[in-house]
Amino acid sequence: MMTTSTLLITAAGIGAVLGAAFGWLKSKRPIAGVFVGASVCVLIAFLFFHPPAKTIAVETPVEFDEEVLRAEGPVLVDFYADWCPPCRQLSPIIDELAKEYRGEVKFVKLNVDKAPTVLGWYGIRSIPTVIIFQKSQPVQIWVGCQMPDTYRRKLDAILTGS
Repeated sequence: MMTTSTLLITAAGIGAVLGAAFGWLKSKRPIAGVFVGASVCVLIAFLFFHPPAKTIAVETPVEFDEEVLRAEGPVLVDFYADWCPPCRQLSPIIDELAKEYRGEVKFVKLNVDKAPTVLGWYGIRSIPTVIIFQKSQPVQIWVGCQMPDTYRRKLDAILTGS
């Protein structure tokens, strides 16, 4: 999987080469073309190829299996209910983390009222519960709303392999 920084560096390189060639052909000033070409290609790459920050809503055990257990990389799952005040408090934290870890971690929200079977699989008796999965296995479980840095530390450790 190509990271955002790799994508932008690659786009800048391609844009610089194309810009230099175009600048040379147009005005015999390849340096100006390098800067313009690199800038344009980076902007295009960021706008069109940057994965969106979103959480995926899961409502059935089949969807859970597809989105979480068969995922390639790490997945953070928020087990919540609409009627739960701590769950509503946690929701913006999860949404912010989804933006920060865009393209590196998948974020899933599972409404426990719609998929109670999945709760039994992991012995969940209280919500909100957040579980990070790696290779279909839970590697970290939190019950209740945690501070954002708590989730960040574990996600960073998983992503760096430490």
